[in-house]
Amino acid sequence: MTCEEVPLAHTGSPLALLLAIGALAVVAGVLLVRSSRGRAAFALLPLLLLGGLVTAERPASADAVCVLRIEQTSVNDDLRPGGAPQLITGRVTNDAPESTRVTAVTVEIAGVAKAPDAVAGECDASDYRLTDTRMPVARLLGPGESADFSGARISFVDKDRPQDACQGGEVLLRYRGS
Repeated sequence: MTCEEVPLAHTGSPLALLLAIGALAVVAGVLLVRSSRGRAAFALLPLLLLGGLVTAERPASADAVCVLRIEQTSVNDDLRPGGAPQLITGRVTNDAPESTRVTAVTVEIAGVAKAPDAVAGECDASDYRLTDTRMPVARLLGPGESADFSGARISFVDKDRPQDACQGGEVLLRYRGS
């Protein structure tokens, strides 16, 4: 699972933005002190600091934080024509500071990475099949708690064309929690 940039917990702003605002406030203060209006600078400096504190109290955006970490625990490396579908298993972990209800984990094929020494030819997501892609979890996970999931299966699709280009390749799976 990929996560977006995690904002600071109590600001809702990325660290770089807050550092830039702070640097601008310091530069403005130094320039005002050196100017002929130095007294005005001392009056404005507390206002700038107060503005920074007000900005720091904005609530964080909940959708910008990755709260579930989903990891595959099965190794599905013997996918071949005529081979039996292989079970997909994994673990979902709540990385949020509060409890999170996890209804299910779904899986989809995001792509295929061909082996560096693969023969020329086609190998893509259509060469593989996923079944039972929605795997129930039905748990309320406290902070740091994990739950196992399983049920989806992956298999190799036997096509009428040569599929040697898929040998040694890696099927890239994308997981989503709900």
